[in-house]
Amino acid sequence: DKNKEIVQNKNKVQNKEIVQNKVQDKDKNKEIVQNKVKDKDIEIVQNKNKVQNKEIVQNKEIDKNKEIVQNKVQDKDKNKEIVQNKVQDKDKNKEIVQNKV
Repeated sequence: DKNKEIVQNKNKVQNKEIVQNKVQDKDKNKEIVQNKVKDKDIEIVQNKNKVQNKEIVQNKEIDKNKEIVQNKVQDKDKNKEIVQNKVQDKDKNKEIVQNKV
């Protein structure tokens, strides 16, 4: 009977151990899944940041191009002004010449 008891106790202990191990495995799996989810989240955030950064760069380029175009327009306007001034000067000179005449 004592031997039976010992064997039963050994079995009980073994079974407890097995159950504990299963629980630990379950926990490990949970951890793995959680880590996978974390990694995915990190990746998603990183990708969002990448996209945002791309957007920022694109926007900077757009702004630069706008600026360049504006500057070209301003230059054109300046040139118009210069031409107008030349025309005015010509007219003034004509006037001076007429006056002399």
